[in-house]
Amino acid sequence: LVAAWLHHQLGVPVERVGDDEEFGPGDAVATFGHRDAFVDADWVHCVRAGYDEYPVSDYEAAGTALTNSTGVHGTTVGETVVGYMLTLARRLHAYRDAQRDREWDLPRYTEPFTLDGERVCVVGLGTLGRGVVDRAAALGMEVVGVRRSGDPVENCLLYTSDAADEEDSVD
Repeated sequence: LVAAWLHHQLGVPVERVGDDEEFGPGDAVATFGHRDAFVDADWVHCVRAGYDEYPVSDYEAAGTALTNSTGVHGTTVGETVVGYMLTLARRLHAYRDAQRDREWDLPRYTEPFTLDGERVCVVGLGTLGRGVVDRAAALGMEVVGVRRSGDPVENCLLYTSDAADEEDSVD
């Protein structure tokens, strides 16, 4: 999608290359993973958030800009976590299993519950944690968050990791 946008909107030439391609000054690469030949390009962009497999010192030594897509997964992870919370709260997994097993007994009426008013603790309030916080708060949950810094986070009662260590419990 990015390549198509660059080409159609900005007129930037974009091409898909094979594994044996060589790169040099003026070349930019968007990729999911590292290849040694990329170090010779001017700019390499990892389209994932993580870049642990990249030899960062090699890129620095070559003067090659290395960027990544930090922050792209907050929505995805937040929606996934809230989806699991809803599944467990509403007992959707029990209904799925009963349907698969052709058992039509319903769980007790008191087993499923709503998330509204429930408390959830999110440890780590970077992009992923904030994605969970925002979606849990939108469902009416009371969100408690723990992070190293004291930087505030919207929709969240914040504890620093030091303060959380000192607390016996959170009421």
